[in-house]
Amino acid sequence: MELQLSSLIVLLMLLARLTQPFQRTPVYIGGFFPLSPNKASVPGRALLAAAELALDHVNKSNILRDYELRMIVKDSKCDPAYTANMFMDLLSEQPNSLMAFGAACSDVTEILAEMSAYRHLALISYASRSLALSNREKFPTLFRALPSESARNLARVAWIKHFGWERIATMFEKTSSDLASQSNSQVIRELKEINRTVLQSEEITGHHIDLHMKTLARNDARIIVGTFYEAKARHVFCQAYRSDLFGARYVWILIGTYSHRWWSVPDPSLPCTKDEMKKAVAYTFIFNNQIFVSEDKKETHNKTLSRLTTNQFYKQYKDALQKLNLSSAPNITAYTYDALWTVAASLNKSVPKLEAMGLKLQDFHRNKTEMTKLFVQTIQDIHFLGVTGEVAFFSDGDRYDGMVEILQQHPDGHAVPVGYYDARVRELRLVGPGNVWPDGKIPLDKTITVTEFVQIPLWLIILTCVLSFLGIALALFFLGFNLRYRKKRYIKLSSPNLNNVILLGGIMMYATVFMYGLDGRLSPVSYNYVCRTRFCLLSLGFTVGFGAMFSKTWRVHQIFTNIRKIRKVVRDSDLFRMLGALVFVDLLLMVIWMTLHPPSRKVIKTDGAQTISEDRDYKTVLCREECVGPHSTVWIIVFYTFHSLLLIFGLFLAFETRKVSIPALNDSRLIGISVYNVVLLCVVGVPVSFFTKSQPTVSFLLICAVILFCTTLTLGILFVPKVIQIYKDPDGNPLRHGRASGLSVHDTPFTQSLDRLQNRIMIEAENNHKAKKEIEELRKKIKRLERNQMTNKENAKRHDGGDVSGRFRRKRKPRKQSTLPRGLPRESRAGGFESKRLVTMKCETDEGSSSVQGKENEAITVTEEIARL
Repeated sequence: MELQLSSLIVLLMLLARLTQPFQRTPVYIGGFFPLSPNKASVPGRALLAAAELALDHVNKSNILRDYELRMIVKDSKCDPAYTANMFMDLLSEQPNSLMAFGAACSDVTEILAEMSAYRHLALISYASRSLALSNREKFPTLFRALPSESARNLARVAWIKHFGWERIATMFEKTSSDLASQSNSQVIRELKEINRTVLQSEEITGHHIDLHMKTLARNDARIIVGTFYEAKARHVFCQAYRSDLFGARYVWILIGTYSHRWWSVPDPSLPCTKDEMKKAVAYTFIFNNQIFVSEDKKETHNKTLSRLTTNQFYKQYKDALQKLNLSSAPNITAYTYDALWTVAASLNKSVPKLEAMGLKLQDFHRNKTEMTKLFVQTIQDIHFLGVTGEVAFFSDGDRYDGMVEILQQHPDGHAVPVGYYDARVRELRLVGPGNVWPDGKIPLDKTITVTEFVQIPLWLIILTCVLSFLGIALALFFLGFNLRYRKKRYIKLSSPNLNNVILLGGIMMYATVFMYGLDGRLSPVSYNYVCRTRFCLLSLGFTVGFGAMFSKTWRVHQIFTNIRKIRKVVRDSDLFRMLGALVFVDLLLMVIWMTLHPPSRKVIKTDGAQTISEDRDYKTVLCREECVGPHSTVWIIVFYTFHSLLLIFGLFLAFETRKVSIPALNDSRLIGISVYNVVLLCVVGVPVSFFTKSQPTVSFLLICAVILFCTTLTLGILFVPKVIQIYKDPDGNPLRHGRASGLSVHDTPFTQSLDRLQNRIMIEAENNHKAKKEIEELRKKIKRLERNQMTNKENAKRHDGGDVSGRFRRKRKPRKQSTLPRGLPRESRAGGFESKRLVTMKCETDEGSSSVQGKENEAITVTEEIARL
C-alpha cells in the first residue's frame, strides 16, 4: 500500500512538472533603426515592425527552442556619429548582445561594421546597399541581407545593351553615404566596357535641377540613368516635366528603393500637381530586387524557413502595421524580416558546436572572440529560402544576387513588370512585350539627323550636258573641217596643226561641264575622284587651248618683229615644244597639289531652317557638297595666277602683231577679242561663284555658263571666219584680203612650204642689213665733205675782202654760171676740183641710196606678207 502511495506521489510530481510552462533562456541582439525623422526618409518604425514580426515567428517556431531571441532597440537617426554613441551604450549595457542588427543607411552601417569588427561582434545589415561595404578586409564581420547595388547596376546596363542604346547620360544624388556616387561609377564602368558613350554624369546638389535639365536637353540625352532617393526623385521629375524631358521619347532608368506611388506623396516644396507628376514618371523603368516567392506549387510554403510565402508575409505584416497605426513601407521590409531569420538560423546552427565546446549562448561575454568567429563562419555557410528568395552569402559578406525585377511605370500610375535579370548568370528575360511604349516603338537614344543635300535640279544638269554635248559636236565639226581643208591655202597659212590642238582644249573644257553635273548621288567615294578630275580637266583644257592659240601668235610675232635678226626657221615642232612646256608646268602644279593636299568631298550645313518631326525623333538638316582640301584657296590662287600670266602673254602678243593685216596669217584681233571676253567673264564669274557656294544651283549654273559661253565664243571667233572664207572662195589668194599697207606686194608662190618662205625672208633681211650699212657710211662721208666745202668758202671770202680802197679796186669780169646743183654752195677756184668730185659722189650716193631703199621696201613687203602666215 505504501509502495503504491509513493509511486502515485512521484507520478503526480512528474505530471505537475510537465504541466509547468517551459522556461527558455533569453538571448539578445542589438538592433539599430532610424526611428526618428532622418535625412533619407527611411521609415524606421515600419522596418522595426517587420523585425518584431520576425522575432515573434522565430520564437514560436522550433528554432532556438531552448532560447528566446530578444532585441535591444537603438535609434540610429541615420546619423553615423549618433549611432556610434548608441553602439557604445549597447556594449556597456547588460545583458550582452550576441550580434548587432542594422542599419538602414549605408553610412551608418559602415560605422557600425568598423566598430563591430573592432569589438568582435558580428553584424547583419537589413537595408544597406553601398558597394563600399563589400570590402571584406575592412569589414570582416559584416553580412548584408539586402543585395548590393551591383546586381541592379548590372541589370540596368544589360537593359541598355538589349535595346541597343548607345548614348547614355547619368545623374546621381550627392549624399553623405556616397552610395549613389559609387553606384553611378559602377554603371559608367560597365557602360564603357560595352563601348557605350556616356554623354554626361551630373551630380545633383541643391535645388538647381533646372540647370541639369538644360544640360540634358543641350546634349540631346534620351536615355538617363538616375540614382537618387525618393525625395530628390520627386524634384527631378517635376523639373523634367517643366523642361519637357518626359514621355515615351525619354527613358529614365531608376533604382528601386521607392515606396508605392512615391511620385504622389504630398510635398509642399514641389511646384507640380499630382497629375503632372503622373505624366512625368510615365514610361520610366524601376529596377528592384525581386522578393516574390511563387505560389504556383502547393508545397512552396513548406520550403521557406518561416513557412510563409511572400504574399502571406505581406498580409500579416500589413495587419501588424495597422495595429501600430503605421502606413505601408517599401519592399525592404521583407529583407528586414529575412535578415532577422538569418540571425536566428545562424545562432541555431551554432548551438550544437558550442555544446561540443562546452559552451552555451549565454556564455558569450566570457568567450566573445571565439564565439564571434563561430557566428561569422556559421552565417557564411548558411543557406535557406526566405520570403525574399534564396538567402546565402558570398565570401565578401554580400548576399547572393537574386532576380532583379524590372518594372515600367504605366501612364495610369501603376507599375507593370516587363522583365527579370539573373545577376548570377547575367541573363535578361523579358515578360510579355517587354515594354508599354505606344505602338511598341522603342525610343531612340538621340534625335536622328537626316541629311538632305541641296542638289542641283536634274533638269538643269540634263540641259547643261546637252549644251556641252552640242559644244563638243561643234568642236568636232571644226576639227573635221580643219582636217579636210588643211591643204587649202587659207587654212594652211593658219597653222592647222595648232588649230587641232585648240579644238582639243575646247573639247576638254566642254567635258568639264559633265564632271560638274556629277555629285554625291553617284557615289560619295567616287565623288572624291570626280571633283579632282574636273578641276584638272578644266585647267589642262584651258592651258592646251589658249597655249596653242598664243603659240601661233608667237610665231607671227617672231617673224614680224625680228625680221633683221632672224636666223632660225620657226617650225611647228618648235611651237609644240613651247606648248609642251606650258602643259608641263600645269601638270607639275597639279601633281604637287593632288599629292600634298588633295581635295575631297566635304559636307557643309547650309544656312537655313531645320525641319524637326512631330515626335522630335528626326531632324532634317540641309547640307551641300564641296570639293575642298587643305590649303585649297592657296592652290586655286596659284592656278589663277598661272593662267592669268598666260592670258597676259597672249594679250601682249596680240597687241604686238596687230598691224599684220592678212587674216590667214594673223589671228591677233580675234585672239584679243577672245581673251577680252574670257577675262571679263572670269573677273565677274569667279568672285560671284565663290560667294554663291551656299547656293549650289546658282554656283553650278554660273560656272557652266562661263565655261560654255567662253569656249563656244572662242572657237566661233577663231573658226567661223575660216569656214565662211572657204565657203566663199575655196581656192582664192589669202593675200588679197589684206588691207593696203603702202607696200608693194609681189607675186609669191604660196604653194611653197612655210620653211622655204622663211628662208627667203632671211636672205632679204641679210641684203637689207648690208644696204643699210652702206647707206650709213655714205651719209657720214657726205657730211664730212660738206663741212670741208663750208671751210673753203669761208677762206675765199676772207681773201676777197683784203683791198679796202675803192679807187684801187679793179673791175671784175662776170663769172660763168656754175653748173653745180643748187643744193651745193658756190666754191672758189681752188676748190673747183673738189666740188666736182663731191657732186659726182653725191649723185652716185643718191642713186645707190635709191637702189638700196627699193630693195629694202621690197624685202619689207615680202616680210609682211609672209609674216601674216
